[in-house]
Amino acid sequence: MIGSLIEASTPLTYTGYLLAFVAATAACLGAAWRARSIPSPETRQALTWFFSGSAVWAGAYVGFLLVGSALEKHLFYQLSLIVGFGTVFAWLWFCSAYSGRGLHRNRRVQQFAIAVYVIVTALKVTNPLHGLYYGLEPAGGGPTGGAFGLVVTHETLYWVVMAVAYALSAAGYLMIFEFLLEAEAKVLPLGVLTGLTALPAVFNVVGHVEPALLDITHEPLGVAVFAVGLLFAYETQFSVVQLTGSVEEPNLTIGREGRIRGLGGGIKEIIPPLSEEDLGRPLTEALPGLGETIRRGEPAWRAGFEKGEAQECQEERAMTAPTQSDASVRPAEHCRYFRVIQTSLGQGMDTQTVVLSDITEQKRKARRLKEAKEQAELSKLEAEEASRMKSAMLANMSHEIRTPLTGIIGFAEAIGDEIDGDGGVAHFADLIEDSGRRLLDTLDAVLNLSKLEAGQMTLESRPIDLAGQARQVAREFAAEADDSGLALEVEAEEAGAWADEGGLQIVLQNLLSNAIKYTEEGTVQVRTYREDGEAVLQIEDTGIGMDPAVAESLFEPFRQGSEGLSREYEGTGIGLAVTKKATEQMGGSIDVETEKGQGSTFTARLPAADRKAKRSATDPNEKKTGRSDRVGG
Repeated sequence: MIGSLIEASTPLTYTGYLLAFVAATAACLGAAWRARSIPSPETRQALTWFFSGSAVWAGAYVGFLLVGSALEKHLFYQLSLIVGFGTVFAWLWFCSAYSGRGLHRNRRVQQFAIAVYVIVTALKVTNPLHGLYYGLEPAGGGPTGGAFGLVVTHETLYWVVMAVAYALSAAGYLMIFEFLLEAEAKVLPLGVLTGLTALPAVFNVVGHVEPALLDITHEPLGVAVFAVGLLFAYETQFSVVQLTGSVEEPNLTIGREGRIRGLGGGIKEIIPPLSEEDLGRPLTEALPGLGETIRRGEPAWRAGFEKGEAQECQEERAMTAPTQSDASVRPAEHCRYFRVIQTSLGQGMDTQTVVLSDITEQKRKARRLKEAKEQAELSKLEAEEASRMKSAMLANMSHEIRTPLTGIIGFAEAIGDEIDGDGGVAHFADLIEDSGRRLLDTLDAVLNLSKLEAGQMTLESRPIDLAGQARQVAREFAAEADDSGLALEVEAEEAGAWADEGGLQIVLQNLLSNAIKYTEEGTVQVRTYREDGEAVLQIEDTGIGMDPAVAESLFEPFRQGSEGLSREYEGTGIGLAVTKKATEQMGGSIDVETEKGQGSTFTARLPAADRKAKRSATDPNEKKTGRSDRVGG
């Protein structure tokens, strides 16, 4: 059993202790109130609890010194033990939050802390039953009895709990000092203040062996000094160090008059001009460009660095020959870009933290993407302009080519009529006429394609009888199909289309002409019907077909299923391109299903017309319902 006399040799010592703990109580209460201004929520809560607990701890000693009865002294002393041990966990909470660790948020750590506190508190409260923690007895009369009048005997559990408390507190000190050593700011004052909280441990040891001091815990006095210094003398520096040390991205803190208060996140490595020597300097002197960027509230800062100095950068534009005034200006490709994010430390504080994120690579990628997009747009415009010029030229040549060609065809017909009996000359006249008509068809196809691409062919949609149009065009091709030995069949169900009559004629004629041209034997079928709100035109043949892999390219200008000098069939490959253009300009679509040697099926889908607007060009002798007709042959 270790005994100690809780008394002083003079009333002056008693008064000194009383005033010291009263001052500590007031200081801790004031600090708890002041802690509300700390920006970090977790640090704010932890310090509020820590200072509030320390205030109650110091207040318990004030009560212990003031009351007279042994029972009252016993209650106040036990309160000091219970609350004092609780402040250890508030201290750990603060150390974890301030240093950026997450221990205070760990559920298992919280449960462990609660369990330890509950067990220790239970041991203290039940001390009158087991007496293993402390003893408190009257000291008797004499020169040492008056002011304090009690003897406290510390038993085994007291020293065990004291060792646990100091071990836990030491863990908090390690977290704080490690954090301060890593922080890139002036941390010496904060380190000294933190160290003062441990100084009362020395008085505890001295008080245990020296009667001039009370053998009680003096920690509330150290906490009071820490509180006053932290929140009344170094409050801004306290928040600056936490912020600069906890933010992983490069950052700097600016205080009054725009002076640099702290550097963090490795900012000195990415911005070579900055160093510890710049602490306290105005930012406008250390980094004028960044200072101006912050003053203007701009979201990004552009700068180049050379020989430890920041250099001005040119705008992103084409570089011209450098001049004398450009000697210190770096081209845009050598610049670095930083996103600037400004954060105030709290209301009523004229200190802000500036976080810099290096976005150089994103900027360069965006610039390259912009340049590529602009180049693609320029190329597109040039291609469109070239296409318009080509189409305009072809359209303008229409009259110059068509007029003499029509004359050639007419003369060939006349020659054939005049020399009807001369087989050789008549044959050549027929060849001239056929070749002329073939050339005229090619010219019409080219001109139609050019007009469609140049926007010079106006297609005005209106209700059209698709079935009637299909029958009409089929009759026009009946003789050609019959000459080729083909059966031309029409299965025309009533289907009103919203289309241009001339555009629909182009589609029908091109599809039927191709079907007859590429079918050597068998049947060509023309179908019309309604499906899913659309008017459908379908032309199927039993011709040569083609490889499905090349089918999609059929709708490109000048492409055919067979190409080159060895191709078997005549044609320029323009008809289907014109057909697709006309169909699309009427709001429709066209596709093909084909298999080599099995024939092809072309399907054009057009918007359906109103059912009440039907058959603007219908043969009154034909039925309006679906039917199957054989045309010709």
